[in-house]
Amino acid sequence: MHIENDKVNFINNEYKSTYYAKPITQNIWVDRGRGFTAQQSANLIQGRSVYRDDLVKYTTGEPYKAWVKLDLEKGKDEKGDFQMQQFMDPQYGYDLKHVLNEYRIKELDDPAKREKLEAELKNGNRALITTVKEGKEVKLQLEALPRYGNLNFFTMEGKIERRDQFEKVQAKENIFEMKTGQSKDKELSTGQELSR
Repeated sequence: MHIENDKVNFINNEYKSTYYAKPITQNIWVDRGRGFTAQQSANLIQGRSVYRDDLVKYTTGEPYKAWVKLDLEKGKDEKGDFQMQQFMDPQYGYDLKHVLNEYRIKELDDPAKREKLEAELKNGNRALITTVKEGKEVKLQLEALPRYGNLNFFTMEGKIERRDQFEKVQAKENIFEMKTGQSKDKELSTGQELSR
């Protein structure tokens, strides 16, 4: 963006849609100091998921844990807010620790850095990580994607990266072995049924 005489006279193509788009608004309620923080709220409005371990069912008062995300695709309700999607923990099946272990991320080797990384991702932040791409160490941003059971990788400029290039080779081999083993078991059981 270029400003001259207090007027914008040039905007880079990559920022045009953001600059000209209407701002996204959402009412986020805080109850006696408890609720989403300002940072978590900003992350929700940017379309990211936030982990909460202090949610309470309205009807029963029972506590529960869930990843929460605004459904920005559906549009707003009659109150002018986006609906919240919840992915219950552990029922939904998104295990952040397990998903992180499937990728080559340098910060996972240090317990203190791992804990910090997990906390940032649960807060909805795009966390800074170090990994290897094409044989070179690179810095990327990482985002939790509980809805699809995965992570998103971004360059420092915000461009999305293919996640498969950062997977551990062992994780790919285990998946292949599981699929191959399942098909052999199927063939064996089918063969036994036919021979009877």
